[in-house]
Amino acid sequence: MDIGALIKATADELEATIEQEDQVFFLTVTLEDEDDDSDESVASEVVMIYADDDGETIIASVDVGVCSEETDLGAVLRGLGSVVYSRVYLGEPDEDGEHLFVEAGLPLHGLTSSQLSQVVQEVAEVADWLDELLLEAD
Repeated sequence: MDIGALIKATADELEATIEQEDQVFFLTVTLEDEDDDSDESVASEVVMIYADDDGETIIASVDVGVCSEETDLGAVLRGLGSVVYSRVYLGEPDEDGEHLFVEAGLPLHGLTSSQLSQVVQEVAEVADWLDELLLEAD
């Protein structure tokens, strides 16, 4: 399956909207409140998906925002204890400061849309949680 078809199938499984710019795909993943019994969505995250330079790895990534001095990095690390696929890192500083990123990578060979859906869902959920944590710090 080519990367475009794989990401389209992933978007269908997640009921996500999809946009494409060159070889980069943007999936808007709707998140639901697990504590709420209604089917109302409470948030959404845009997850960027692309192949790495060698074309052998698929990357799912979200730029969560600027990490300030008030951000509780201990809370970030404690909260990542149940994360399976994702990593969180600080990017190179720009004029706004250091950005916090959530990212996961998977080998493209043999990758199914179901596997990619699980990873994209986790990246979106971790990014949403970090969004809330960054807002609390401001």
